[in-house]
Amino acid sequence: MKLTEPQKDILNNPARFKVVASGRRFGKTYASIAALAKHSRYPNSKCMYIAPSYRMAKQIVWEDLKLMLKQRRWAKRINESELTITLVNNSQIMLRSADNPDSIRGVGLDFVVIDEAADIDNSGEAWGAVIRPTLSDREGHALIIGSPKGRNWFYDLYQNAKHYEDWHSWQYTTAEGGNVSEAEINQAKQDLDERTFQQEYLAQFVNYSGVIYYAFGEHNIKSMPQPADLRTPLHIGMDFNIDPGCAVIGYQHREGIHIFDELEIYGTDTGEIWTSTLIQVVLLLDINTEKAYTYSMNWKYMALTPVK
Repeated sequence: MKLTEPQKDILNNPARFKVVASGRRFGKTYASIAALAKHSRYPNSKCMYIAPSYRMAKQIVWEDLKLMLKQRRWAKRINESELTITLVNNSQIMLRSADNPDSIRGVGLDFVVIDEAADIDNSGEAWGAVIRPTLSDREGHALIIGSPKGRNWFYDLYQNAKHYEDWHSWQYTTAEGGNVSEAEINQAKQDLDERTFQQEYLAQFVNYSGVIYYAFGEHNIKSMPQPADLRTPLHIGMDFNIDPGCAVIGYQHREGIHIFDELEIYGTDTGEIWTSTLIQVVLLLDINTEKAYTYSMNWKYMALTPVK
């Protein structure tokens, strides 16, 4: 198999446990298949590929893995229902999902790939309680690979690998994979917010903890006058929650939508938060009672459009 230089570096490194954080389309699947082929070439080896779900295991690697083994004439028997391939040297390559850890227990492994590791829920526990013990009796190896997704167990493992004996970690960007053009990467940088681009293309462990609107900053805040013309349509954004119920009031202009007021009420309901929002509009714009009634009749359209 023709490998890129980063892929060669990963596969040829003698470390027993390898952790790779890479950008999207880096070539993780190809590296995983190459690693499975490398370790299964020894007779009677047992190798396993683990993805976050059964469907992902089948979609990501199954067809490409079968094709490679058939081309090399290594495959002796392919079990489609169990996603298991037996090679001519009696080695086995098995595909399993992390969402069914019982399918992994009780198997002694020579090598395991954990793909899209950051997307596996509670995988820190799965690694320690289920997967790692499968490598003990055969002193097996592991390749843990994926794109970052915040700072979870994958981040901890990546950092710890820098200090543990017989561990090694790598961090590669999408560009370093050589599969995506520079023009496409530049376009993605233009289309995405900074944090998303850093995570998906630069393989950075961006910490989203406690930040809901992570793309929002001081550059979004600008002083603008409230609409003086009562014919200006007002737009309401509402969260139909009860604790708290929230709403924002704004209007559209040539550059976008300007939000000029907000409400937050605890222990409320949809009717109360709507009535409170309408009262707030009346107070803000000094609308008379008749005009307020006209506004209230249009609530179902989620925009306050006064009748001329």
